[in-house]
Amino acid sequence: MTTILGIDPGPERSAYVLLGRGDNYGEPGVLLAKDHLDNEQLLEDLPLADVCVVEFTKSYAIPVRPEQVGKRAYFPQAVLDTTLFIGRLMEVWRVMTSRKIETLTAVKVRNVVCEGSGKGTPGDAQVLAALCDRWGFKSHHGAKGTAKNPGPLFGVKEHIWDALAVAVASGELRDFEELRAARRKKKTQLTLVTG
Repeated sequence: MTTILGIDPGPERSAYVLLGRGDNYGEPGVLLAKDHLDNEQLLEDLPLADVCVVEFTKSYAIPVRPEQVGKRAYFPQAVLDTTLFIGRLMEVWRVMTSRKIETLTAVKVRNVVCEGSGKGTPGDAQVLAALCDRWGFKSHHGAKGTAKNPGPLFGVKEHIWDALAVAVASGELRDFEELRAARRKKKTQLTLVTG
């Protein structure tokens, strides 16, 4: 089983999920742990995993200033604080594991999770529906279940949904790369046999 630590970072608090994925392509995995913690607490109690993936901010050449002036858009201080935390997270992970953190932008996460859902970048509702569908449910109510009858996504809420989307997107991108490598290997073997 491969474990993926998906993190949705914030300026003061961040959400994470630890997702266990088997070797079968297309299986969503098992939610092993989840929480929404203060950033300092997350750095102290960072769960170990085979892979760590964090949703990363991207500026798209927008001027970076801590306030909004006139009609020009500026990054708020919260985005700068979140970016600083991502850097700290990367350093802690590297010291703990000697490996790099993978990064995915929010747009990439949404597009991978909602592959084939239509035009443009999917919104929160489409991402939530696509995640529930991965576990075989039509709504988040069924996927979460109740305290008496918990579902596979019991306790997932707010930013933890975003962290789950990051982990799922990473796992599916990894599956895709493994399938592509296997096809290339098979094609090379066929060429060697027939050539």
